[in-house]
Amino acid sequence: MKPRTHIIIFLFVASSLVIMAQKPDWNVNLANYEHRMSVTAVLEIDGVASADTNDLVAAFVNGETRGVGSPKVFVAALNKYLLLFQIGSNVAAGEVVNFKYYQNATGQITDVRRTEVYAADASLGSTNNPYIITKNFFVNAAPVAQNERFSIPENAPKDTEIGIVKATDKDSGQTVSFVLLVNDTANAPFSINSQSGLLTVKNTDSLDFERKALFVVNVLVKDSDAKSLTDTARIEIAISDVPESMPLPANNLITPNGDGINDYFQIDNPEVYTGFKLLVFNPSGEVVYSTDNYLNTWDGRKNGSPLPSGLYYYLFENNSTGIFYKGTISLKSK
Repeated sequence: MKPRTHIIIFLFVASSLVIMAQKPDWNVNLANYEHRMSVTAVLEIDGVASADTNDLVAAFVNGETRGVGSPKVFVAALNKYLLLFQIGSNVAAGEVVNFKYYQNATGQITDVRRTEVYAADASLGSTNNPYIITKNFFVNAAPVAQNERFSIPENAPKDTEIGIVKATDKDSGQTVSFVLLVNDTANAPFSINSQSGLLTVKNTDSLDFERKALFVVNVLVKDSDAKSLTDTARIEIAISDVPESMPLPANNLITPNGDGINDYFQIDNPEVYTGFKLLVFNPSGEVVYSTDNYLNTWDGRKNGSPLPSGLYYYLFENNSTGIFYKGTISLKSK
C-alpha cells in the first residue's frame, strides 16, 4: 500500500504594529488663576499647518501646565485651523512661558524654541495674524536693562561694591553681558563685572562730594545670540557727603572683647553734645547704627549682631545748630 502523504500548510498572516506614545495628560483649571493671556495660533509641523483636531499645544511656566489648545476652529480666509486658548497666571507680568506640542499622527511631543513673557490681558496673535507655534521658529528678543540709582560715601575705598545692574532676557538659554560705556577706561571712577553686572569703585580720588555729587554712567547690556541685540541702562551714582570738620574727641578703635579697653566707641563727655545724632556707616554707605543723644554704648553691633572687622565711618551732627563731626572707626571683632 502506497503510504499516505499528509501535507500540512501553515498560513502566517503578517501584521505591522505601530506603537504610539500615550497622549499627554495636559490639563489646566483656569479657575485656579487670577489672570489670563489669550492665544490665537496656528500649529505648524514640518512647515504644514495642522488640521488634526487631536494634535495638542500646551503652554508651561516652570514645567507647570498653564494652557492647552487644539486646532479646532477653521478660518476659511486663511484656509487653516486655529487654536484658541488662554494661559493662566497668578502673576500679572514677567513669567516666562514656553510651549510644547503633541502630534497625534506620530505620537511625538516636541519642544518649541519660541518663548514669551507673560502679560495679563494681553493677546498672542489674532484671527487675521495668528501666532505661529512650530519647532524651529525663533525670533531673538533684545535684553531689557533696568535703570538704577545707587549711593556711596565720598572717598569710598577701591573695590567698594556700589550695586548690581539688572537686566532680563526672555529668550530661553541666553545670557547677558555688561560693558561700562566710558571714554577713558583707565581713569574711570567705576568698573563693572561683565558677567554679574556688579559696579565697584575703581578710582577713589574721583569721589569728592564737593567737586561732584552725582555721576551718571551708561551700561551696555548685550545678549549671547550669534546676532546679539543690546539695551542700555542709565545708572546714577550719588556721592554722599562725609563732613570734614575738626576732629571729635573720641577713640577711633573698637575691640569689643570684654577686656574693658576700647570695648565701645567713646566720646569724651558725651552729655555735652545735647541734640546730636550719631550715624555709623559701613564702607558701602549703609547705616549700621544710629541713635540720638549718644552715651558711649555702641560696641560694633548691628541689631544685636557683631559686625565684621573693618573700617567704618561716623557722622555726629546736630541738625538744629549745623555743627557736625565726622571720622572713621576701626573695628576689630573677636
